[in-house]
Amino acid sequence: MRKIKLISIPAIIFVFLFAPLRLDRVLFFLPNARASQEITENETWNTDRTITGEVLLRPGAQLTIKKGVTITFDKGFIRSDRGFLSIEGTVREPVKFKNIHEPSEDNFSAIILENESVAIFKNIEFSGGGFTFEGSVPLGKNPFFNRTLAQNSPIYLGAVDINDSYFECQKCEFKGNINAITIKNQSWQSSEVIVNRSSFEENTDLNVWYDNSKGELDFQYNWWNGNPDKIQGNINTSSYAIRKNFHDPVIIIPGIMGSWEKDGVWQIDPIFHTYDNLYAEFAANGYIPEEDLFTFPYEWRDSNVDSAKKLKEKIDAIKREIHWPKVDIVAHSMGGLLAREYIESNYYENDVDQLITIGTPHLGAPKDYVTWEAGEFLGFWRLTFKRIFTLEAFENGFFSVFQYIHERPISSVQELLPVYNYLYDAENNYALRESYPNNYPRNEFLENLNNEENLWPLEEVEFTKVVGKQDDSVSTISGYNVIRGGDFGLWEHGYPEYFDLLLLKKKGFRYSDGDQTVPLYSAESSNIPADYTIYLTSEHNALPTDAQKDILETLTGIRPNTEVNHGLIHDILFVAVYSPIDIQIESPSREKVGKNFETGEELNEIEGAYYSGFDTNTEFITIPNPQDGEYKIITQGTEEGGDYTIEVAKITENEEDPDNAKESSVTIEGNIQTDELKEAKINVKQDQVTYNPDITSPTITISSPEEKDYTNDNFLKIDYRVEDLESGVESQNWEIEKGGEKIDWQGENIDLSLEHLGSYVFKVLAKDKAGNLSKKEITFQIITNLEAIRNNLNHYYFDLGLIKKKIAYKYLSRKLKNLEKLFDLLEKIENSKLKPKPKQEAIEALKKIINADINQLTEQIDQRVPSWFDQNIADLLAESLSYLKIN
Repeated sequence: MRKIKLISIPAIIFVFLFAPLRLDRVLFFLPNARASQEITENETWNTDRTITGEVLLRPGAQLTIKKGVTITFDKGFIRSDRGFLSIEGTVREPVKFKNIHEPSEDNFSAIILENESVAIFKNIEFSGGGFTFEGSVPLGKNPFFNRTLAQNSPIYLGAVDINDSYFECQKCEFKGNINAITIKNQSWQSSEVIVNRSSFEENTDLNVWYDNSKGELDFQYNWWNGNPDKIQGNINTSSYAIRKNFHDPVIIIPGIMGSWEKDGVWQIDPIFHTYDNLYAEFAANGYIPEEDLFTFPYEWRDSNVDSAKKLKEKIDAIKREIHWPKVDIVAHSMGGLLAREYIESNYYENDVDQLITIGTPHLGAPKDYVTWEAGEFLGFWRLTFKRIFTLEAFENGFFSVFQYIHERPISSVQELLPVYNYLYDAENNYALRESYPNNYPRNEFLENLNNEENLWPLEEVEFTKVVGKQDDSVSTISGYNVIRGGDFGLWEHGYPEYFDLLLLKKKGFRYSDGDQTVPLYSAESSNIPADYTIYLTSEHNALPTDAQKDILETLTGIRPNTEVNHGLIHDILFVAVYSPIDIQIESPSREKVGKNFETGEELNEIEGAYYSGFDTNTEFITIPNPQDGEYKIITQGTEEGGDYTIEVAKITENEEDPDNAKESSVTIEGNIQTDELKEAKINVKQDQVTYNPDITSPTITISSPEEKDYTNDNFLKIDYRVEDLESGVESQNWEIEKGGEKIDWQGENIDLSLEHLGSYVFKVLAKDKAGNLSKKEITFQIITNLEAIRNNLNHYYFDLGLIKKKIAYKYLSRKLKNLEKLFDLLEKIENSKLKPKPKQEAIEALKKIINADINQLTEQIDQRVPSWFDQNIADLLAESLSYLKIN
């Protein structure tokens, strides 16, 4: 403990003779400690200064010390007697108090608050302050003074010494002091001491000394060098920080269309990935997801007033979960208006420490005018926005985007309208309409948000604006030259000249500096107070990536050495589905996104792709920066089945004209049955997408059977090929018919000895993945002769065992030989030179003999079933023999 002896001097004697004795005040009257400056009126310090002696803040006066100021004490201190001391440092530029000397009996530095003073400190650094007195003071022979100043316990003076006053300190650092904070005589009814989110380190004697005159004091959420020690008094040190470089949790809030709901859970910008790099940068610099790094995706179609209430719920949940009193907010575009709505609301709980808005249209964005007035869009993502809005409008029963915006309503679109004059009457010599809100679409939300009476809460947070200011001073739409409109409810307040004429369209626009979306005038909004404004030469959607180092430095005071930059999206493949189908897309590299038709779940193998899900009214897929090549689009019929439509668009950034992105699109239509699968192929090449619909049926080539006669002692090979070079073959099958009835043939090699004689039709049916059908038929005959029957006899007996008795085999073999002799004889007679009449009589007689023998043989075969023959074989033999009969 530092011990300093006081010396007897006339100044001390004078005080004790004419004033009530307060031992802690002895310290005020050391040599060179008389008031050298008195502040009797409000005063602001913006520059560094050195204090020698006492600076006395008189009752009712306010001293404000601004960010970045360094106060050096040279045997001096600041004392407030019923004054108001406001120290307004920031994380990047704290206010610093330091002692030029080592503390000694004639030198100390302190801020002393007494007699109902009020002090609010933010982001200060205090070193070399305070001291401790212990011992007795010899003041000559007067026994009164010797007795009164003989002390059994030390007297403490802190770098900040609080006596019967209100003191609040947030994000302050007390390092290298004798004593950091001392609190005495807290009897004033409004006196209170709150010190949160601050750090105490290397203070020699005490971090906090409190005489316990008024209950427990709030010293929560602080860093105590790993352990809350060097503390005397009833001090609440709970929920203290466990690491030195602690920070408030941060919430990233996206802008309009920067949130999407999937399976009941809101996600932050899974389509355009505007915040991926920024989020990763936070994670790379010590922030831990879902511990002190959060996102706030929300229903951007609703009013920001409603969304702000949900933001409060999010902040309350974070505070409860991690036991921390404040958060930082980083908000892009419209998200900044949402955050401001919360901070400026009557339910705000003073729980936002820093607010950083990125490209926020604090005064509105003229580009929004065409969306509100006619359901049109401008800018690089206009085509994507319009397709999504169109899809949603259709699925929700609205006949146009304009009707959807106004009748749903999508309140956020109206809340982005400018609250200043930006329309020029083309029919009045292009004069500016200087009458907002008259003759303008009105934005009462933003009017209220920017009302001067509502802005004061912003002064209580550390507020930084990140603004896009491009090198091109005419980069951003700032107004319109308009003529009378109003057809079908559109363009109520004026139609931009030539808006529907692509080549002349820009003649109706007016331009100024900005980020291609928000004019500089609106993003700067000089009438809305901020601690910092950071300018970047970036376009609107690139700002969160390009500003990441500045954002981290603003929040933590430390600038990262590296940054995360995985590249932005410059083009996108957008696939919209109009029921009744579910969809899957396969990329040229065979990665898939969409519905898994085998498992009924979802799959997403394409980096950055987004699938809305199939259990939704609005089904679509986006693929950022798609690779060139062939994409397969596979569809499955839902329970309803019927006609369906798929729209595919390749939207590409146009560097020469950012307001008009390039678009190439195709439409795929068809009819589908429940659970039926179909496939189409599109080709993506640079900024083009093409689709050549497959209307060609599969090609069928039949090699076997052929259109000819086959004797029934053969094996018939089934051999065919189906090809479809466009969409591919989805299914193929073959079948056999005889007499109009299907025959159940199995395998690819058919044993004709087991089949009946006659005419057969071989059919091949095929379907490609586009749903085209194809069919081909071949007719062939199965016949027999004596040789074939003899071969089958051997096959039945030796190979198949279907002739059961050897005697049967021998008997039939003899009979077949006899028949063979009779047929040979018949052939000789037919070829003989006999006279016609005897020749014909001999032939007829021989035919009768042959037919009689065949009839006798078939009867004998039938009589020997089943002892000699299998019934089926008996029938086939009888059929073959009968085939030999001569008419």
